Amino acid sequence: MRHIYRKESSWLDFASKEYDYNRVAVTSYFLGLASMRYDRESRSFAIAEADRELLGVEAILRDVNTTTEETVTTICEQLGLPLVSRPADLVTLRTALQNELANLSQQRNNIIEGQYEVGPDFSSAVSPVGYDSTLTERYEAVSVDLQRAVEVVADLRIVVREHEQSLRLVEADRGRLNRLLGAVEVFDDLPVRMCPACEQDVSPNRDHDSGSCYLCFQPVIEDRRRRRAEMEMRALDSEVREINEAQARAERDLANATASEERLRQKQTDLANELNNTRAAQLAPFMAALEDVASQSAKINQQLAALPAIEQVLTRQHHAQIRVDEAARTVDETASIQVDEATYIRESRRRCANLADRMNEFLSNFRGRGWVGSEVTVSAQELTFYVGTRTWEEQLGAEARVLFFLAYSYALLALTQDLGEEGNAPGLLIMDNPYQHDLNDDVVRESLELIGNLAASNGTQLITTQSRSASDIRSPHAEIIMQNEYTFDQEDE
Repeated sequence: MRHIYRKESSWLDFASKEYDYNRVAVTSYFLGLASMRYDRESRSFAIAEADRELLGVEAILRDVNTTTEETVTTICEQLGLPLVSRPADLVTLRTALQNELANLSQQRNNIIEGQYEVGPDFSSAVSPVGYDSTLTERYEAVSVDLQRAVEVVADLRIVVREHEQSLRLVEADRGRLNRLLGAVEVFDDLPVRMCPACEQDVSPNRDHDSGSCYLCFQPVIEDRRRRRAEMEMRALDSEVREINEAQARAERDLANATASEERLRQKQTDLANELNNTRAAQLAPFMAALEDVASQSAKINQQLAALPAIEQVLTRQHHAQIRVDEAARTVDETASIQVDEATYIRESRRRCANLADRMNEFLSNFRGRGWVGSEVTVSAQELTFYVGTRTWEEQLGAEARVLFFLAYSYALLALTQDLGEEGNAPGLLIMDNPYQHDLNDDVVRESLELIGNLAASNGTQLITTQSRSASDIRSPHAEIIMQNEYTFDQEDE
């Protein structure tokens, strides 16, 4: 069908334009060797693809590790927590803090029960003289505000880093667009010198309307590649400005939040000193123990409140590590897939020898009547056809080449008996005008009879177009006589 489409004058013209890799691929498919032949190439591609995936997730993991380490270290140092590196460590830390908080609550109850006097009706308690609860309440309020300020600072630092990463990504896109604009300038004035359909030279001096393409004669509209790229560049510039503004706001907010955190920390320190001084001057001795318990309890509550944020960050790191491990396993599994080279070589030799035997079986009928007399062999490694010691293109003349193509067609149809399910024998064979290059009519007729008998026994459809009657062909056939005769260069009317 490709032969008919190209409108070549003979089979030889068609064969001379057939790409070698296309012929190898088709022959591999017919012989059932394609899957084994290309397993090696597909395996290499799969390994390269798995390697690219691994490099991508490793880059993400490195970025996550850096962010996680900075965030967790900052929170742990500010809250006085031991540095944790795994989600499992948080369970142990949370349990220890909850136990410590329960012990402090029990200590507070013991102190109160030992120092407060309960009335006869057990309905009221007498507070120690000089006890002022406002200082403790203010200290607790400042501690809560300080905890919130620490969380705000940590969140703003993450926001600033995200803006910096977004800015780097946008700058990379701008670089790619600059390269695109450069490419547009390079190829902008490059004319089309060859028709992509028929590969004929096209002259730009052909008669054509002004403002029309000299190749397709369609109106030429303005090239939008540059305008599109410049539009994208303006959009990226706008995005850069927005990111810079957002980053500046985030940095200002971070500076304000850091200053607020320092003020609250100083205020907490001042209140602690005031509590100590007041306790020493006015309060009963047991209040120092109560305030110490309250201070430790507030600190532990603050630490417990920060654990969910740390857990979320560590979980993200854990998931990134899981993706890296899965990608590494995929690389190892892909690389461990073995291609059975020995089986492929053995099967390739057997099937190529079978194909060559069938061609020689066909050609033995025409020795001295158009065939050169040499045996056909098929290279199992390259799937190249040889006649004697030379390739078929170098060895054969015009008549012998036509017989060679007929023998190849015969051998392909015989794959049904020779390979069965192992091969992919064609179910349809179209031969356009087999009477070529002064090959004797009797030789062509006998060839068609051999191929036709084989097609009839296989249930294969054989179609041949010819300008002479097929009444003398003895193999089963039906002749369809066209009302009009068309030549190669005749236009349809």
